[in-house]
Amino acid sequence: MSAPLGWLRRAGSRVWAVAHVAARRAIEERAPEAAASVGFFAVFSFFPLLLILVAVSGFVLADTHTQDQILSSVLRFLPVSRELVSANMRTVLNARGAVGFIGAATLLWSATSAFTVLVNNLN
Repeated sequence: MSAPLGWLRRAGSRVWAVAHVAARRAIEERAPEAAASVGFFAVFSFFPLLLILVAVSGFVLADTHTQDQILSSVLRFLPVSRELVSANMRTVLNARGAVGFIGAATLLWSATSAFTVLVNNLN
């Protein structure tokens, strides 16, 4: 009976040693900070991506009937008033050139920052 328990103890001590080294290295390499940075920039990239999609869809879907269908689809998922969403959507669609440019510039900055943090922490 002591042979299986001895093997189990050795395996347990090896697992504990690997976990200890991994945790120490993660703290030394500032892994939590790197994970938070990548997460922040990844989430920050979603809004500019949505702006670009709205701007592009404004050029592609210029028909008001199609815009009304999109508005009704969006309102099923957002618990806000129809007038607020409609006014914001019309404002964005009217300024789609500037919105698309601002969205593209912001997306480029945030995506570049996310990959810069990722590359710096992988090296």
